[in-house]
Amino acid sequence: MTKKKIFEIGEFKYINFTHLSRDSSLIENVRQWRNHPDIRKYMYNDDEISEEEHQIFISSLNKRKDVTYWFVHYKENPIGVVSLVKIDESNKQAELGYYLIPRILNSGLGLTFAFHNFLFSFKCLMFNILFGATHADNRNALLLDKYLGCIMGEYLTIKKNGNSRNFLSWTLKKEDFMRDGLKKNDIRLFVRFCRESKI
Repeated sequence: MTKKKIFEIGEFKYINFTHLSRDSSLIENVRQWRNHPDIRKYMYNDDEISEEEHQIFISSLNKRKDVTYWFVHYKENPIGVVSLVKIDESNKQAELGYYLIPRILNSGLGLTFAFHNFLFSFKCLMFNILFGATHADNRNALLLDKYLGCIMGEYLTIKKNGNSRNFLSWTLKKEDFMRDGLKKNDIRLFVRFCRESKI
């Protein structure tokens, strides 16, 4: 995994969380965004994270090779977070996750944000295969993933405190995204896809 801490793709800037370790206010902002009900309800772990837990997590990132987290700016404004976990360097694959910060939700930036996250993961971080699982109730994310070329797989169920939460697994290969996905950062095509979609 690259040690580079900042990447730029057009008007998007990706800053590795290890670069944020001295900025306590930004670290706290990230925790607040992640704990927002509209964000965490779609995560595997929907518990609120304490300040102490978050600090321990941030401090651990310098030593870990199995995960990498990125703070995303668009036109110099913070808009979201990208995570790559379960990193398998020998096979160049990882589980991709991302979220827009709460005030950006439903702003119309979802497509370009998701598109650039895949592009960043494939071109800058050099992964060949990405996989993940999207909460079954998160229709916007499911539409984005499918539109950008993700192959949908099986449903996964996470049981906690007597409740079940369902996620739809997906995979995407670099070769498929680079062949078919590069032309999909077009809101008109996405709107047409959404109208015709069965999701």
